[in-house]
Amino acid sequence: GGNFAWMGGHLWYLMVLFLFSLLFLPLFLPSSKTGASPISSISSAFHKPWALFLLFIPLALASNLADVLGMGVTRQMGGWDIFSYLLFFIYGYLLFASPRTGETLRKYCFVSLGMALVVGIFLLAMRYVVLPASGTGFFFSTELRSLLAWLFIMAFLGLGGRYLTANSKFLAHANEAVLPFYILHQPVILFIGYFVVQWTLPIAAKYFIIAGTSFVVIIALYELLVRQLNALRFIFGMRLTRRSDKPNPAG
Repeated sequence: GGNFAWMGGHLWYLMVLFLFSLLFLPLFLPSSKTGASPISSISSAFHKPWALFLLFIPLALASNLADVLGMGVTRQMGGWDIFSYLLFFIYGYLLFASPRTGETLRKYCFVSLGMALVVGIFLLAMRYVVLPASGTGFFFSTELRSLLAWLFIMAFLGLGGRYLTANSKFLAHANEAVLPFYILHQPVILFIGYFVVQWTLPIAAKYFIIAGTSFVVIIALYELLVRQLNALRFIFGMRLTRRSDKPNPAG
């Protein structure tokens, strides 16, 4: 009765990113004449805060298009449809293609955060208070959801650009571990959870046992095996190391 999907269950995310990267690579490759990619060449149009703000409109249209084409079922993959994921992917390149866009995000991060909180409260109130009481439909939920998501993205990226700029050896070490950790986390959690859920313990105790034990096992697998062996480094999407700079378990 388990879900053994062809894309690897939780690895659907990597599959979609890989396909997006292949299909839309021409948008990101720099031109031999100008040295700029098609996306970066239009990034200057989004230096103004109002222009960045309006990028939520294509997200809303993409989500509605998925419903019209009967592809809303793709929201089972993380809560968003496949067309919205594509736009998020392209937006990510667009936002960082120009330093001035980053400046705009940092400058208006608190405005974005405040707007996100207002929209979020309104959306929750409409969905869980007003509608259950009135029994009427909610026509703009998709649009508000897209607006809310985009406002939070702008706010978080702006806040990160302001306050999370420090670097360290730990961050470099942890950054390299992100993809292996992501790949390992679900099978380890499921394996440990399969046994723990059968114990006669409170749910809270089971949660902390599963979470704590899984974290330790994942880190151990990464540090002692994946990070040490070039064959596993390749499989887990890491750069290969030479003998002279081979990592040691002590970090």
